[in-house]
Amino acid sequence: MHFNTTILKNKNFLSYWSGGLISGLGDAMFLLALNWMVVEKTNSGFILGTIMASISLPQILLVTIGGVIADRLNPKWVMIASDAVRGLIMVFLVVMSFDGVPPMWTLFMMAIIYGCMDAVFFPAQSAFQQRLVSSEQYTQSFGLLMISVQVAGIAGPVLGGALISKWGYQLVIVANGLSFVCSILLLLLVKPLPAASADEAEKERLSFLSDIHVGIRYVLKNHLILTTSLSAFLVNACVQATFIAIPFLAKQAHLGAQGFGLMNMGIGIGGAFAAIFFAFIRIQKPTPRMTFLACFFEGLAFLGLVFTRALWPLIGTMLVIGITEAVVNTIAPSVNQKIIPPHLIGRVISFMIVLMSGSEPLARAFSGWMIQWSGVTVLLICTGVLEMVVAVIGYFMPVIRNYASEQAQIMAQDGTMKE
Repeated sequence: MHFNTTILKNKNFLSYWSGGLISGLGDAMFLLALNWMVVEKTNSGFILGTIMASISLPQILLVTIGGVIADRLNPKWVMIASDAVRGLIMVFLVVMSFDGVPPMWTLFMMAIIYGCMDAVFFPAQSAFQQRLVSSEQYTQSFGLLMISVQVAGIAGPVLGGALISKWGYQLVIVANGLSFVCSILLLLLVKPLPAASADEAEKERLSFLSDIHVGIRYVLKNHLILTTSLSAFLVNACVQATFIAIPFLAKQAHLGAQGFGLMNMGIGIGGAFAAIFFAFIRIQKPTPRMTFLACFFEGLAFLGLVFTRALWPLIGTMLVIGITEAVVNTIAPSVNQKIIPPHLIGRVISFMIVLMSGSEPLARAFSGWMIQWSGVTVLLICTGVLEMVVAVIGYFMPVIRNYASEQAQIMAQDGTMKE
């Protein structure tokens, strides 16, 4: 582990990073607007949870197809096409919101289309990122990407809350649409490293189903990937349920849209601290245990939200959540990209997304129902305790515990073969 800034000289990565920052800022503003629109108009946790579930459900159902597309086609153009469709959806919402809040059916339609685009975007993004930097720079690249996410998480909610308060939802929707245009333009400037070639058997792809089966078989045979993916299934359920609860927590505390934005800003600040660390401190040997440790503290922070309704303690607790989320989203994909073959990454990541995110639609819908019938406090206690239990069990599992020593043996064998 040492200080290193060579990644900042990679112009291709910086162009990609800038596009992610701009589109992330637009998404952060729009997500705040979407949450507050639904809460203000319906005051229904069930409707909000169902809309959020409408984003993740098509993503889960279609992401394996998206993984095959990412491996067959140029991932750069797959990402550009996805951004273009989402930009057009923003245009549609602007037209439908001239009289104020868009009709609920348009929000459901937007959610479904977003989910479909995410299904192809995320596998393509994983394949594309692997071709921008060397393997030694994976944690740094994810750290820099997390900086853009967290900067967007800090500025987006505050800016979005201010725009909603003064000019309404339409300006936020327009801003998000423009962010997709900027992302497309910057992606056009990126020239990634040549793709690693597969063997001849891999090149003979007979059908989508055969390609999907290759990714599924790899995940099921790799016990580390399978264990972390199934653990993430439960952790992501806790995270999504908690995020559904947060706008209702803000409303109960009488914080308003701006207070809700400041709470989200806390997540962004915490994540930015962690992301800056990972961006400039090169960690050459990330391990899954680091991820489980972060999950434990995230669960503890969820429990912390139960004990206060004052703004600043809530912001402080959200800051801790932001740190843990950044650690998980930097270490876990760095480990994955180190062990997954480049020519398989789209298909493998897509099936991992199915396993990891399969709980999200149900968690979002169920959490909305739970808020209606038992309140925010009970939900936060359940999510905090469950995530802590999953983290403790995962941390001590043999396949997780032995990862570092096994990787050291593999590196030693590689070194011997080269000699």
